[in-house]
Amino acid sequence: MEHENRLGSKRQSFLHGAVIIMFGTFMAKFIGIFFRLLLGNIIGAEGNGYYSTAYSIYQPLYAMSISGLPVALAKIVAESTEKKEYTYTRRTFKVAHWLFMLVGVVLMLVMLIFNKELSAYMHNPGARFAIAALAPVAFFCCLSGAYKGYYEGLRNMYPTAVSEIIEALSKLLFGAVFMYFGIKLGANEYLKNKMVFGLPVASINEAKCMLGAAGAVCGIAVSSVIGTLFLAMCYHAKGPKNKLKRSEINTKVDREILSELLTIAIPICLSSIVFNISGNIDARTAKIGLEHAVNQNPNFFAQMLNSTGRKIEDIPNFLWGGYGLTLPIYNFLPAMMVSFGVSLLPNLAAAYSTGNQTEVKKHIESSLRITNTLVFIVGGVVFSNAKSILMLIYSKRAADIALFVPCLRILGLCLIFSSITSSTNIILQAIGKVKVPFFLMTCGVFIKYNVNKILVKIPHINIKGAPIGTLYCYVFIALAGCTLVFKFTRIKIDKNSVFLKPLLAGASTAIFGLVAEFIGNLITPQNAWQNMLKSCAILGGVGLFCLWSLSFFKVLKEEDIEMLPKGDRIVLILKRIKMLK
Repeated sequence: MEHENRLGSKRQSFLHGAVIIMFGTFMAKFIGIFFRLLLGNIIGAEGNGYYSTAYSIYQPLYAMSISGLPVALAKIVAESTEKKEYTYTRRTFKVAHWLFMLVGVVLMLVMLIFNKELSAYMHNPGARFAIAALAPVAFFCCLSGAYKGYYEGLRNMYPTAVSEIIEALSKLLFGAVFMYFGIKLGANEYLKNKMVFGLPVASINEAKCMLGAAGAVCGIAVSSVIGTLFLAMCYHAKGPKNKLKRSEINTKVDREILSELLTIAIPICLSSIVFNISGNIDARTAKIGLEHAVNQNPNFFAQMLNSTGRKIEDIPNFLWGGYGLTLPIYNFLPAMMVSFGVSLLPNLAAAYSTGNQTEVKKHIESSLRITNTLVFIVGGVVFSNAKSILMLIYSKRAADIALFVPCLRILGLCLIFSSITSSTNIILQAIGKVKVPFFLMTCGVFIKYNVNKILVKIPHINIKGAPIGTLYCYVFIALAGCTLVFKFTRIKIDKNSVFLKPLLAGASTAIFGLVAEFIGNLITPQNAWQNMLKSCAILGGVGLFCLWSLSFFKVLKEEDIEMLPKGDRIVLILKRIKMLK
């Protein structure tokens, strides 16, 4: 159901909005896979090592700008519009807009001025150029976050979804162009004096990888500018029909809004930073741990990487970069769950603020049921078919990428718990328990740091210690988060539909996927195209079985589907094919 309010924005129901924004995120991430394909196939694991190091520093800042500050703004906007306090809503956006701009300027200057120190801290000096190139992105992400939070609070998910797709397409186009020029520039710099802008490098390939990664990041910078311009145009073209009058401007009210915004935003931002800081922990602990492991048992690594022709000193960056190639696959679903939460939060916050327990129960039950259905099935597929997924995406680097199949298997289990964590965090934030996710995330990160530090140093575990640490982290947070959600809301849910049925559908899909993978291993492809065809056949079969399992276990509920766009028609179709009772 959709209607227009006095702020010039169409409102959608919880699942209607969720479908819109999840579709936008899906398209953006799908396009992003092609971007990572360019990275993996052009600058390889080494270049991706520089890119991943820069991105691991930027990711917590990015998370703060897309799921920290906007979430706080969306919560206030949703509650004020529910009470029809439209003037307060417009004033809130104005205050938030200036606050977000200030935060963006600070983050941009930190990355620009301290790129050398940050890269040294991450034990990857060659990443300094990619870190510097990311600096403008921090500003524009914060600026766009104000528009996203405003529209999400009004329960209009179209601007956010469309902007994400526009950014992804721009990143792919400009990233490819700038990466090409970066590689050329790196080669030219090396040939002059075997240095890249004052930084000594060991080979021309290293120089190409450094500036190729920085060029790819420049593409992200351009895309963030384009995405922000689109959101600004949406606001000015279809924003509030009645602008703030001079009589409505009140400095005292602005200070109250700023105080309320910061009170909600700071814990949420800290939670977002901690939630995404695991990549930063991986980048630091993995590099240090791998260097220790290689020094401890160089013969083991020489044998393991015999087919790749890498030198011993290149192994830490190679393993770290190769692990980074698996992360976009892992991040795909948790990113969609964050988007799902973006739609859930304003609806749940509005229901909770008015004391409507029936609506609160309905939103929590639906969100957990849909989350669990997606994560158990997708997590099962990633766990069982990790090899096919990697071979499909990186078929030209089959020998290299085969080393990272175990990492993706572990990440398949991680994404189940990290996605549930995203949902429980949003629920806790929506009901006003904004400090709880921060506490849970801090505990989880402490667990991850210590597990990483111990396991990565062990030669036979090496880079696999990073995803194992992530798994320990999110298992703790997901279980604790679910327990606290039920404690604070005091609602009783249907455990069969919310947990048991999705778990059975996911487990059966995973078992089928393992069988399909075993049969596929009996066939030995001769080239990259045959590798891709075999992977497509395996994953296609698993996809069909997944649909059957959803139907067999009757996972979907009619009331959930009816809240979707054209829900009534979808229900009729699903009943005809017996996927609904």
